[in-house]
Amino acid sequence: MTALRLAAVIDIGASAMRLVVAEPGPRGGWKQIDRAVKPVSLGRDVFRSGRISRETSLRAIGILVGFGELLAGWGIAPGDAHVIATSAVREARNRAAFVGRVFSRAALRIHVLDEIEENRLTCLAVRHAVGGLRSACSLIIEAGAGTTRISVLRGKEITGAYSFRFGALRMGKYLDPDWGDYTHLERDIGRMVGAKLDTESPAGGFSRASRFAAVGSPVRIAAEKAGTKTKENYALISRKNFLDFVAGIQGCSADECVRMLHITYYEAEGLVPSLIICKYFFERTSAREILVPHVSIREGVLLGFTPEGGAAAGAGKKP
Repeated sequence: MTALRLAAVIDIGASAMRLVVAEPGPRGGWKQIDRAVKPVSLGRDVFRSGRISRETSLRAIGILVGFGELLAGWGIAPGDAHVIATSAVREARNRAAFVGRVFSRAALRIHVLDEIEENRLTCLAVRHAVGGLRSACSLIIEAGAGTTRISVLRGKEITGAYSFRFGALRMGKYLDPDWGDYTHLERDIGRMVGAKLDTESPAGGFSRASRFAAVGSPVRIAAEKAGTKTKENYALISRKNFLDFVAGIQGCSADECVRMLHITYYEAEGLVPSLIICKYFFERTSAREILVPHVSIREGVLLGFTPEGGAAAGAGKKP
């Protein structure tokens, strides 16, 4: 195995930075051979003040320098890594300065994804993991730290893509992981969704969705605790089991989730609000279960290098 056969993706998210190193795998996909996750809350800065603070910027750059050292162990140069950034960096008023410092210190060139690219890459990863979504209407959701993204598919075709500026870190008073009272969260979501979709109103499309796929760490935790793994690439959670699981933790703080579910504090911070967001949209579909693919946008970037995915706009090109 030579370094030329390897690919690396670094994902700069709102609550963490993630690295995957992969080699070509079965079915035209990729097999992960190394990974790293480092929490760093760019979103907590940006969603409150509009800027990445100096302290957070220095921590983020330190993590990225460390990622570069990990890549060097695999014989991958920084210029050959595919570095993407999402909502926190995209919305930061000092985004250009941050991107410039990362290149200067870590020799990593960041590609800041727009919302359309995020949706496309996530859909690509989900479809590959589950062997396609063949129902008449399917809905794919990712309730992230800063943004909730939804794609509506008919067969393989994306017929609608929606991006909502709410997530576990962005929800105002819900920024406090020890809040523990999410009674009004669904009402607040409904108000924000309604305001955005006054003229588009996809409610009919949502209600016709017979398959519901959800991406992200929170829903993977729900699948582990309340679902049934059916294949290597995804798990299923029945409608009843998911709703019961969310009801059971809805009043819990992050500390309580750590004790009850035996997860890390980092995993627990946004767990409840993220699952409530998923629940809000799930209940507006006709799906009987939630399909939870073991993928992320990073797999979508990797698939963008294959004939199946085609080159992702910007993200699939060498920096």
